[in-house]
Amino acid sequence: MPKPPTCRAARRRSGPSRPWRPASRGTCGGRSRSRTRACASWPTPRRVLTPTRCAAPSSSAAGCPSGGSQELRRSGLLRALWTSGDVLHRPADGDTPERLVVAVRSGREVLGSIWAAADGKALAPDAARHLRTAAGLAAPLLVRERLRESGTAHRREAALRGLLHGLGDRRTHAWSLGLSPDAPCAVVVAEREASGPVDDRSLDVLVLELAAHRPGTGVLRDGDRLTLLLTGDGSAADHEAAVLAVVRELDAVVASLPGGAAVWLGAGPVVPPERAAESHERATLVVRALRERERRALAGGQPRPPRYADAGGAGPALEVLRVLDAVRPVWESGSGPVHDLIRTDLATGGDLVRTLAAYLDAGGDVPAAARRLVVHPNTLRYRLGRLRERHGVDLDDPDTRLLLILAARLGGSS
Repeated sequence: MPKPPTCRAARRRSGPSRPWRPASRGTCGGRSRSRTRACASWPTPRRVLTPTRCAAPSSSAAGCPSGGSQELRRSGLLRALWTSGDVLHRPADGDTPERLVVAVRSGREVLGSIWAAADGKALAPDAARHLRTAAGLAAPLLVRERLRESGTAHRREAALRGLLHGLGDRRTHAWSLGLSPDAPCAVVVAEREASGPVDDRSLDVLVLELAAHRPGTGVLRDGDRLTLLLTGDGSAADHEAAVLAVVRELDAVVASLPGGAAVWLGAGPVVPPERAAESHERATLVVRALRERERRALAGGQPRPPRYADAGGAGPALEVLRVLDAVRPVWESGSGPVHDLIRTDLATGGDLVRTLAAYLDAGGDVPAAARRLVVHPNTLRYRLGRLRERHGVDLDDPDTRLLLILAARLGGSS
């Protein structure tokens, strides 16, 4: 955020700060008239339209035009400014000129502030009265600007959401976001573990990281998920490498947070803006594949795999997920011994489904599956034998095995 321009006569000085006092309604400590300079800004970082000459965006406390936020806190100005309804006055002191400041308010809400500093001479006796008038005139302008910026943000969010989900005219959405038709873009999905700490701020930290280092990134926040649109101006290959580098950086940021929730990051392929929905769909599948891969690795006593990948890094798991999504409606409408077995077991906790999944994932290797389930191999053989006896399920039949594999996968991901 660029630093606000300061009025020359209102620059910070060294040494102890003079106190800020409410200005009297008749004078400002001097009788000779002089030119004044006024500065207005938002108390939080944002662009602002003001009627005064030195208006600028500000990242400092209270949007002040001079000095730093630490000096203002020491002087007591910030507290006085937000609690006082009148003009505050600071007398001249050494090379620091006489200054006035007033908060611009809409009801009880502080919209910004207007500053005035003497330019070599004392301020005019009626300067405080004029500053009060200016604050009243500035309030509707700042309200109008805030509403305009809010409306712009909502329009951009609607355009970004439409582009990522393939809703409406995608070309118009891209134009609204300022994207050229051939600009390379890719979607990154960051999904936080829903069962993490209630006060977890991992996704908030990622948003701040992006705002600081990639301010042009499109960001959508939906509960425990962030959807990011990363655009570039180079070749598709260069942008693909850049997107993966960003994903690695975000993963490192999350990993550095003490006690933070798990966050999985999936990057979709680089596409033109009009095909951003395809990249979004693929990035979502990557996250699902990463979560499933970690679940299966931990269940098998293996080290935790990385929590980020692009479409290539996720491997064939993406196509498996697409097949499972396509098969699910068919499975849910079917019937038969396998369906009855899976539905009954899931209703009572799903122990048998987990046993089948471990056995089938191990390729029928009973000792390996038993180690994964932390049971004796004979215990596993007994459980598998009951499938034939109680449910009429033959694990030696290829068609039955295929149906069981699909059922175990669908049951495990539901």
